[in-house]
Amino acid sequence: MSYQTPSQALEVLYEIKKSKFHAFAAGASDRETAMELLAQKKAQYPDARHHCWAYLLGRPNMPVSVACSDDGEPSGTAGKPILNVLQHKDVGYYPVLTKN
Repeated sequence: MSYQTPSQALEVLYEIKKSKFHAFAAGASDRETAMELLAQKKAQYPDARHHCWAYLLGRPNMPVSVACSDDGEPSGTAGKPILNVLQHKDVGYYPVLTKN
């Protein structure tokens, strides 16, 4: 099965009814990398009320690891929908392993 992987980081700003939403997507080979990317965005936007996120490591239909967070939004209304998009749009990330 083929699936899409992020080739580079991408950030987009959406403005809806005077509220700003910064969307960010990038490839991460492991949880630590994903959490570091999140920490960088939290530092970049410290005044944001919520930093909702999701990651999917591996193939979308058989991930190695998945996680998400609503970060204070009502339960299941932010992180889970983000994860759902990754899964249903066949977006995943599987690192290339090299042997020395």
